[in-house]
Amino acid sequence: MSDAISSIRRVLVVYKASRLDRYRDRGTDMTPPQRRSNDVATVYERVQMAHQEHEESVARVEELLGHSGFEIINATQPRKRDAARADLVVTVGGDGTFLWTARRVENTPILGVNSSPAFSTGHYCAATAASLGSHLQRIASGEATPDNLVRIRPEIDGRRVPYAALNDVLLAHRSPAGSSRYLLRIGDLSELHVSSGLWCCTASGSSGAMRSAGGQPMHVDDGRLQWRVRELYRRDSDAPESQLAAGLSDNALEIVSRSPSNAIYLDGASVTYNVGFAVSVTLRRDTHPLRVYGYREQRHRLGGLTTAR
Repeated sequence: MSDAISSIRRVLVVYKASRLDRYRDRGTDMTPPQRRSNDVATVYERVQMAHQEHEESVARVEELLGHSGFEIINATQPRKRDAARADLVVTVGGDGTFLWTARRVENTPILGVNSSPAFSTGHYCAATAASLGSHLQRIASGEATPDNLVRIRPEIDGRRVPYAALNDVLLAHRSPAGSSRYLLRIGDLSELHVSSGLWCCTASGSSGAMRSAGGQPMHVDDGRLQWRVRELYRRDSDAPESQLAAGLSDNALEIVSRSPSNAIYLDGASVTYNVGFAVSVTLRRDTHPLRVYGYREQRHRLGGLTTAR
């Protein structure tokens, strides 16, 4: 193994805690009640089964890498400089672990290992514990090359935030029940909106929340940004149709908050920036795409290469 993949010297391996472990860390009682319905039993059993599969995958990955001859850097909370020092970043978990790690990666290629494929889609995770060895061989031989995935780098009042989003950015009221008020400008068009929020996604993120909200899946090579307004309010039936309710654009999205309680959320809820009244947010393509091994093949397996036009 070590001779075949000698071009890789240092590997940063990022492990996630299983959902069961995370719930326990938060103080959630994960002991199934003695008297329970079948539905309640299913909820507990799925978490337990996914935890077991994750633990078995972690053990297999550790065994493989332990005999690989690599310099291994194990981390659960890696820093940007940890990723920069590595020749390859490997995440072991699901898409949440992958996305969390991706925010710390600029130029180093990354490979996702789905540690619980029976319970997780693993949109960005092309490998499993069983297939990791073959993926590493293909990477070393040059047969596999990373795909460059567009990311979104938000700017708040002209200042770039520290992290880029790989999937999507949501602008919304900080309360899920609150209305989002803002001015949206794209190119030469601008509109005042009251809505439940505004999604903006990349091609790789178009099959997630954007698609669930009614958006279009995009081809992996599409470099545009897609946006979609959630539940746009129309004052009356005679009001003109919005020109900016949804679409795809090469231009940046410029948003001016009309509420002191808005926020933007990057790839879910873990990275949040409050956006006050009259604060401007610009969403544009980042200058550093994420280099991901196996993404195109995984996307094809999941049936997500259709092109939005």
